[in-house]
Amino acid sequence: MNNKANITKLILQLLFILLPLFVFGNGGPVHGCFTQKSGNLKLISKKDIKVLSEDLNIELTDQYVKVKVIYRLKNLGETDNVKYGFPIDYVKGDEYSHVSYCKTVSNFDFSFNGKALEYYVEEETNKSKIKGPFIDEGYTMSRDWYVTELKLEAGQTVLLEVSYSISSHYYYWGRDTDSRFSRTTNTRFLYDLSPCGFFGDGVIDTLSLSIKKPDNLCFEQITIKGLEELTYHNNYIGWYGENYNPSDKTLEIEYRIDPTNFETSEKTDHLNKSVVKNINVSSTLKGYPKENLIDLDDKTAWVEGVNGMGKGEWIEFEFNEKVFINGIGILNGYYKNGTVYNQNNRIKSLELSIKVEDIEENYLTNDTTVIELQPQCYYDDHFYENVQIIYDFGELGLIYNSVDEMVEKSNSTLKVKIKILETYSGEKYDDTCISEVLFYGYARDNQ
Repeated sequence: MNNKANITKLILQLLFILLPLFVFGNGGPVHGCFTQKSGNLKLISKKDIKVLSEDLNIELTDQYVKVKVIYRLKNLGETDNVKYGFPIDYVKGDEYSHVSYCKTVSNFDFSFNGKALEYYVEEETNKSKIKGPFIDEGYTMSRDWYVTELKLEAGQTVLLEVSYSISSHYYYWGRDTDSRFSRTTNTRFLYDLSPCGFFGDGVIDTLSLSIKKPDNLCFEQITIKGLEELTYHNNYIGWYGENYNPSDKTLEIEYRIDPTNFETSEKTDHLNKSVVKNINVSSTLKGYPKENLIDLDDKTAWVEGVNGMGKGEWIEFEFNEKVFINGIGILNGYYKNGTVYNQNNRIKSLELSIKVEDIEENYLTNDTTVIELQPQCYYDDHFYENVQIIYDFGELGLIYNSVDEMVEKSNSTLKVKIKILETYSGEKYDDTCISEVLFYGYARDNQ
């Protein structure tokens, strides 16, 4: 996904790849706003410019990624006019791909020494220049260029600022015949630092980075690659370097956006706790009983009762007759309040077992299935938004090889077992907690 043009001039290129998808029954995309690549500046007509400093400011939001970059440049050559271009690659919608094109960039602005610069937009005519992952997947790509021009005097030091917002795109998998739940992926943002090497000697005197996160996103939900020794303070992630050589360097930011209203609504449609006949547990910490697992109260929790982080401890649910489970959600951790949540362990990975009554073979148990749970931060008074889905009957291979086979052969779910494999460590206690387990499905007698 690092696609650098083979040029001898300055490129400042920002790669912005967000993986959204909304799909229907046959698996094709129904709706999306697919930005493959957006860029910052490409110096079209001059090379002998030194980057004295680059201040990169990024703000992450659910709807947009807001970018402001301030360059302090020194012209090492003679007086000259300099032409800059800013590229954006995207997928245009058509009746075959079912992808809709939406406005990807807004509030775009060039400024030179504090004064706004005029610019124009033109479409790339040479499609062979456009490379990238969506091209590889068979999509038809377009590129828009935002172009401006400025005059640099010999020896002049100037401030050039570029700011804009880009739609926060992500793949959204809609609910279809082979799944119980809709799903969204993380948002991924790539910033290609290496093109700065086309400035002068290729070294930036000082490079600073500031990433602002929203209040409802915790640092654990943000993955950053490409720069080491980041600093974290309040809602900001920072980095600073001197005499920085950006050759072959890429900054990658991946973060989780809030679930859609539709996703949250799906999680509310769970079975009543009366479908559970019995709960068995390997251990219990006094005062945190197994009944807390199905009381629909995020202020209570079951807590394992062994020394250490609880690896190998388990909970097992037995169900009444003719109940078929096609989805499982978990409220991972102790959600009593933010302090208690952070003080205690949460599950990082678990082993899930589902035993069903099979019409043909009587009893059939699935193979061992390991589920990885993504980091999550405390989000007060958002019960269903905090629920993480650990099983969707569309994830075939647990028991049956196809949905048709499952519907034809399965009679009822007998047991579900969850075993702790790894945990996220709490700040104070070494106890692993689960506030709630939700089951989705139906009673066979009603079908």
